[in-house]
Amino acid sequence: MTPSSCTCHEATTLPAIAAHHSSGLVCAAYTVHQAGARHSDILLTASRDDGRTWSPATAVTPPDHNLYFEPWVAIDDAGRIGVMAFALANDRVSVVLMLSKPGSLRLGPPITITSHPFNPNKSGPGGRDWFLGDNQALATTLGAFHPLWNDTRTGQLQLFTAAVRP
Repeated sequence: MTPSSCTCHEATTLPAIAAHHSSGLVCAAYTVHQAGARHSDILLTASRDDGRTWSPATAVTPPDHNLYFEPWVAIDDAGRIGVMAFALANDRVSVVLMLSKPGSLRLGPPITITSHPFNPNKSGPGGRDWFLGDNQALATTLGAFHPLWNDTRTGQLQLFTAAVRP
């Protein structure tokens, strides 16, 4: 085993990594946020040779006024890359998913997964603050991506999931 490195920016949340079982494709996603900026990006870097060399990191989120954070990445059997993240706008959080075409490193625009944005600052029972943290995930099955996230829209901190078919 030989370690390799990619040229990355300073991440401001935990990174995520995924590998395709047979193609040698490995992808890593992470958040960058410049101090004082009203926007953050999710960056993606990829390797097509089992992690020996890496592409330059590129933004997969649009240049809007959203704060994107806590990314997750998955690669399906067809070689499509999916990147899921929280998107904070107007004090409300939505879950978004960006998808590529099979074999492509270019992702499409964010698809909003949550049916209702939620307030991440709303206190739970007894005035306890809820912690969104890193309690989400992204998995694939044949023909679908499955985001899993925690959400406060019901007045309780609950897990939600969806099946997104590209």
